[in-house]
Amino acid sequence: MKKMLTVLFLMLFALTGAAQKGKPVFRCDFSEDDELEQRWRFHAGIFGVKRTRFTIDQESSAENGRILAVEANRATGAMVSMPRQVDLKKAPYLHWRWRIIRPIRIRQEGVEPDDQAAVLYVGDGSTIGKRAIAYRWENLTPFGKTGYLKYGMGILRVRYVCIRNQETPCGEWVEEERNVYQDFMDAFQEPPNAVFVISIGANSQHARCSTRVEIDYIEFNEKPVMASTPAAPRLFQ
Repeated sequence: MKKMLTVLFLMLFALTGAAQKGKPVFRCDFSEDDELEQRWRFHAGIFGVKRTRFTIDQESSAENGRILAVEANRATGAMVSMPRQVDLKKAPYLHWRWRIIRPIRIRQEGVEPDDQAAVLYVGDGSTIGKRAIAYRWENLTPFGKTGYLKYGMGILRVRYVCIRNQETPCGEWVEEERNVYQDFMDAFQEPPNAVFVISIGANSQHARCSTRVEIDYIEFNEKPVMASTPAAPRLFQ
């Protein structure tokens, strides 16, 4: 009897843990052939510069056997999607899994160009003013470095943070988790708008090299998914 009660308790504990994790409010795992066409559109290219290439490839080590390959061969660009079903106040945790295959090439020792092998943006705004958080995969840039950028005569304001660099080996899957709502509050002293976009980009036009990053999935959750969030700092104290 005691043994049976122990087994039942463990089963109940496991079920409770599964229930606490919950189902993602939004998930994109690139498992459908038309997922890019249905959910995403190309955005933010530069005239005269080749476009970053986005393709869905087979990959056995991915959770669903498919990945988004992000390749920039002396190129720049991003894709954008609008997850309307996500309320960032209720589901602030952005969780994703990615790995680097080919990083930014450093041509001059100790000097990193303003390129990223991959960057994940969360942004909002209108035609007269936009703002975004950028989670970047750099090369030499120190882990946790943050900065402030302006584009389009100041119309777009970007706060960025380096969350990966050369310290992560090529080919190694890594999970990330960020509280986007808190990052917006830290960066702009205001919460994100109800309507927002997520964007995936890569650029290598300055380094004049070929990069590749693979993304397994992207999701938003009401609660943290990872047992312990990596020690990436708050964006702005």
